[in-house]
Amino acid sequence: MLERFNRKARPQQPVSARRGYEVISAVDDARFENLGSRKILLVGEPVFTSLRADTHPSNFVSQPAREGAGFVRTLVAKSSPKIHVAVDERLFKRQRHRFALALDGYLSWGFSQRDPGTLILLGGGASADNGTNVDVLVFQGGVIHEVNEKHLPSAEASSFVDALENMIATLRNSYPTARIVQAAPLANWGLHDVAYIGDAPLKRLSFRPLVRSYAKGRAYWMPAGIAAAGVVVYCGLLMFGWGSYNGALSKYETAITDAAIRDAGGIDTNFLDIMNARRFYMEQPRRQVRLTQEAIRVVRGIGIVPDVQIVELKLPAPALDGPRANGNTLISPEHTRQRNQIMPDRTPDVWMAISVPRQRDTAILQAKDVMTSIANSTGMSLRLSHQGWREDAGATGNGARRIFNIEGFIHD
Repeated sequence: MLERFNRKARPQQPVSARRGYEVISAVDDARFENLGSRKILLVGEPVFTSLRADTHPSNFVSQPAREGAGFVRTLVAKSSPKIHVAVDERLFKRQRHRFALALDGYLSWGFSQRDPGTLILLGGGASADNGTNVDVLVFQGGVIHEVNEKHLPSAEASSFVDALENMIATLRNSYPTARIVQAAPLANWGLHDVAYIGDAPLKRLSFRPLVRSYAKGRAYWMPAGIAAAGVVVYCGLLMFGWGSYNGALSKYETAITDAAIRDAGGIDTNFLDIMNARRFYMEQPRRQVRLTQEAIRVVRGIGIVPDVQIVELKLPAPALDGPRANGNTLISPEHTRQRNQIMPDRTPDVWMAISVPRQRDTAILQAKDVMTSIANSTGMSLRLSHQGWREDAGATGNGARRIFNIEGFIHD
């Protein structure tokens, strides 16, 4: 359990009186049909983001890609990541409205932070009809490292706290030293180790109509401007770097000619290499610690799925000596949207046996429903093992149950 989270506290609604726009986190939301403002802020489901090109669903329309780093870093870096963006095509029916993406504000705020380590920004929005959509942006050294979406129940649901704890525990497991902040339009969850920055990233957003295509010539205006400015900035940074290099070289030559250092045997570069290797080894996460944390996360995720009992759990999964389950359908969590494909010959990370009440559906259909719920709550991709289900002989009548043997794949 996350001790840092106050389970008795309920999220407080963010200040919205002076926004001047409405927030839409799901196009299916009933409020979308009765918009009172011409300015719409899009968060969550209506906006698809990925670090890979050409991965958006067919009912989404591509928008200009966003840079994955700040202006100066984009100029000097040999290559910087691109964030590919698409929006739900149903939004184009709203020709009279102007839209802005909360993603743009989150990126601008993240790039402005002078944090050499890892920064995780949690944005998104919530609605009574569609639960809570959380945008997860991970910055490392001021450069975007990961973009993801998480779907949590409504804040009023009994399972909200458990789902929230599981999400935060997963992020802490993947990025132990990261600083985590939470932004509007999400309500303040009151987490003790997550700073709530409110509307700060959303104050300079520009609202404009959506367009389906962009003229090619217009698409090159910004790169041309960046290239022109880049010549000046790059030359300045190059001269600065050359000066720093000469200064460091001068200090090194002074150090190695110092009489005291020379008498002590000089500077041993092999010793420095050994010390660096030891430091890198100590900074690597321990496998047994990682396995324990993953097991806790998986158990928590399964625990919030109704009527599921864990019969056996093995992590790491045992070696597969028999036939593999290559033909079975792979169930991936909703937030991955099929971005992370699991190869058929990949060895599973987790093996589990679970027991569920028997339904009238066939075992395969019931397995798909159960695995979909577990995949969304744990973040793993799942598939049935070879001969992966059986009837529980110890339970009959209305208490009849089925046991499924499932293989799990953890997304790094």
